[in-house]
Amino acid sequence: MLPSPGASECNESLAPSGAVRRDLLAPFMEHRTDALPMIDFGAFGRALRRFWPVVILSAGLCVGAAAWYLRNTPTLYLALGEIGVGQERSELLPSAAARGEDLKSLEMLKSIERQIAGQTVLLEIAKRFHLHHDPVLAGARAAGGLNDDEVIVALSKRVAANLERGTRNIVISVEDTEPQRARDICQSIIDLVVQRDPGAASALKEKALAALGRQVSEARGRMEAAQKLVNEFCSRYPALPLEETPSELKTNSFEDRLKVLNADAVKAGEEVSSLGAVAERIRAAGRDVNALLAVPGLATQEAAVAQRRALGEAYAKLAESDYGPRHPTYHAMQQQIAELSGGLLQVLLTAAKVECVRHERAQANLLRIEDGIRELKKQENEFAVVAGEFQKLARDLKASRDGYSAILARLNEEKTNSGYGASALTVAAEPLTPSSPNKPRPKLILAGAGTAGVAFGLGIVALMMLLDRSIRTLGSGERLLRIPGLAAVPAVEMTPGRGMMIYGRDKDSEAAEAFRGLRAALSTACGHPRARSFLFTSARSGEGKSTVAVNFAASLAQQGYRTLIIDANLRAPVLDSILLEAPATAGLADYLAGECDPDAKLCQQTGLPNLFLFSAGVPRAHPGEILNEAAFARLIAESLKWFHRVVIDTPAAGRYADALPLARHADAVCLVARPGVTRKGEALKTVHRFLASGGRPAGFILNAAPEAAMKEAMAGGAAAVVQFPSLYGSLPRVRA
Repeated sequence: MLPSPGASECNESLAPSGAVRRDLLAPFMEHRTDALPMIDFGAFGRALRRFWPVVILSAGLCVGAAAWYLRNTPTLYLALGEIGVGQERSELLPSAAARGEDLKSLEMLKSIERQIAGQTVLLEIAKRFHLHHDPVLAGARAAGGLNDDEVIVALSKRVAANLERGTRNIVISVEDTEPQRARDICQSIIDLVVQRDPGAASALKEKALAALGRQVSEARGRMEAAQKLVNEFCSRYPALPLEETPSELKTNSFEDRLKVLNADAVKAGEEVSSLGAVAERIRAAGRDVNALLAVPGLATQEAAVAQRRALGEAYAKLAESDYGPRHPTYHAMQQQIAELSGGLLQVLLTAAKVECVRHERAQANLLRIEDGIRELKKQENEFAVVAGEFQKLARDLKASRDGYSAILARLNEEKTNSGYGASALTVAAEPLTPSSPNKPRPKLILAGAGTAGVAFGLGIVALMMLLDRSIRTLGSGERLLRIPGLAAVPAVEMTPGRGMMIYGRDKDSEAAEAFRGLRAALSTACGHPRARSFLFTSARSGEGKSTVAVNFAASLAQQGYRTLIIDANLRAPVLDSILLEAPATAGLADYLAGECDPDAKLCQQTGLPNLFLFSAGVPRAHPGEILNEAAFARLIAESLKWFHRVVIDTPAAGRYADALPLARHADAVCLVARPGVTRKGEALKTVHRFLASGGRPAGFILNAAPEAAMKEAMAGGAAAVVQFPSLYGSLPRVRA
């Protein structure tokens, strides 16, 4: 057991004054206004090396989208033509164009520019080149065709007329999927513009007249084709009253027949209704003579009237006779009356049967009329469909005739005006057949997509770097915490227990070299080479502070220092399982509580030379109450009499307050951080807590550091480029 020094050895101040605390926090609270903002290109480069697949994926997606666009976008060829506008023009005969106009104003030039690519010209071009059914313009509606307004909108995106700045020339540009058709459309627009100018010069007039002649021939061909379609349609339906003028289609025959049948149906319905009432009363009367006589139409039958007359005479004769009921003559008269009554019943039944037959015939006639009406309506609907198709053909024929007449009249007018007037429009440049596509431009689009993808990927990497709240490099930790980065320990595969001992495996490994660098950095971290006690803690659990502490102690022991490592993590002690074969029966908890056996051996010899362990002891319910600061100070002072170096492992200081009072009695406090685990805010808060409690933050160790952090600098190398204020000048000395 370690000797217990006197209480007088720990009578020194265990807590700094308020002034001292303010001096400690001043470097963290002051704001340097002369410091210029800096961009951490090194951190961004490391983040880029880490997340380079994001940039590749972003660029690949953008290039793929551009390739899909190129694959689904039609290739367009550009044909260019140019028209010059003169000063003024006049004509001999009146026409639809302007006469005697002053073409010097910009407004007039703009008007001519607008007319060149106007609806009239575009619609004429669409009809001439059959663009209503063009697969590229119409798409899925190519079979049915676009409407006139739709084809004009689609064609206006391919045809443009632009007045060149500072000139009187109008450039006509046409884009199309076929180079020859692009040139032909551009030439046709120029021809239309020229032929509509009534004051063209003789050379242009000849060209305009030739263009008009071609248009006349084309219009005549369209008119003859439309007339042929109309004639063929009429030959397929010779019985229908079809005429070329839609308003004169003869549909009155169907209407008249429907009117007659509807009138017959009304009469037949009334007859069925009246006869149905009679038949209903006959069925209700049965063989009752009086009830049958009450049915309308039966009593007035000639046979029924004669039978009733004979029956009445028989009743009168019986009433006038003087014979008694037993007289044979009376019986004969009674027999006659019975025979006449039976005869009347038979006559009435026969008449009733006739009325029922009439009712059935009336019903059959009504059904026949209704069937006729339905059949006639069906024929009328069929005729309406045929008539609709014929009306469309008739309208097309009329439109082709009107177009032919208008172009023919225009040709005659141009022939008359061919020798008069000055030219208003001249052809400055004939369109040529394009040899290479104008749109899309694969190289430019792919290059732009790749550049945009790379820029977007870099932006994502920068955003991920900004959203990453953990300390990943020594440089970023130093800029945040304002304390030196002591070492970066690489990630090493280990298992719980003895597998956490890294330093003894391979002394030439990168991890062993990292601990040697930590040992060298801590030898002068406190401002003098006499630092002998080192406390290791972290902001949160699971950052590897116990692993770093035990391996650092092993490096000190390997250098020849008699080293004691104290397991002050009474909440989750792990050093026994790393350094001892069997758990210790007593330790720090028992020592601080004053419950240990005076003969108990608290310092255990480990398997490594010069390395001893002061175990945590038996776990207690409230370990924070056991860590008595005065007793721990005496333990540190006593330990330094027997050992060259003392290493202390404590709980996470960001979660528990156990390490804060103990830190005042250690020469150096080392904060262990782990990339991906340690949050920047928690680490900074932990440093502030140590400073406020009088601890000595010597620096931080980056545990399980990535490869980029290992390449950044050796232990303390990153700290050399950062100027830190002195943190220890105002700290009270624990020992003289």
